[in-house]
Amino acid sequence: MREEPDTEFKRVHTAETWDGYADVWKQELDGDLAYRKNTEERARIETDFLARNGILRSDMDVIDVGSGPCVISAALARRSRNVTATDISPRMLEVGREYCNEAGIRNIGYMPCDFRESTMEDLGWSKAFDLAYASITPALSGRRGLENFIELSRAWCVNTSFVLYRTSLERAAREMLGLDPDHPHWDGSQYRQTWCALFDMGYCPNTFFHTHSCTTFIAPNLQEAQTLAFWCGKRGDELVVDSILNMLRELADQDGLIEEELEVTYATTYWDVRIRQPRW
Repeated sequence: MREEPDTEFKRVHTAETWDGYADVWKQELDGDLAYRKNTEERARIETDFLARNGILRSDMDVIDVGSGPCVISAALARRSRNVTATDISPRMLEVGREYCNEAGIRNIGYMPCDFRESTMEDLGWSKAFDLAYASITPALSGRRGLENFIELSRAWCVNTSFVLYRTSLERAAREMLGLDPDHPHWDGSQYRQTWCALFDMGYCPNTFFHTHSCTTFIAPNLQEAQTLAFWCGKRGDELVVDSILNMLRELADQDGLIEEELEVTYATTYWDVRIRQPRW
């Protein structure tokens, strides 16, 4: 699996960084009905699949690693006994708590945690859950993150990754920067690396693929510009971020919003930690 140098990983993925995204995601959930509907639909499709296959049941204790604003945590809680939502960002968990309270969900706890820098034994989480779930989170980056994740579960692990993520705004940013507009940042490499690592470790991973398309509306903001710069391979380049932010402002309509077309294919990989055999 691809390993980011620890110093670079720690510099980029901090509580402060993700706290900065929390209010942007809250604004999208609260103000963009299409975005909220698509996000909740994706959560429903995944949890329906897990329930149909006996991976998610009402008698299970579940942990959601890198839970973000807890949309999927909420869907998991509706079908399980208890959910622990954990994220490096305390603000993200505050947003998640508000979302779950609004939905009337009470069987969920919230725990800020730097997952890659923690040991599961110290947290009291070693084999403490029937299902460990994660979705598109840097917490599982590298072998260390994956091994920590597996250590959580006494039965099932589920990890969702992007296989394809196309957005009209990334295409526009790439065209503006003279890059290939048809080469999206998310190309499925993380999914393939994780699957191969699990197989090499002796597990038997299976994958459920699902695709979603939708139109959303966003307001130009610095976080969106920084995200697009990162996707274009220009992370930390302030001139590029400024150029993208100006592009976003020019694209905004009279209400200050930009229409964005998304096409996303997810790979939900699941495996039973009780079934393991040496490969070589």
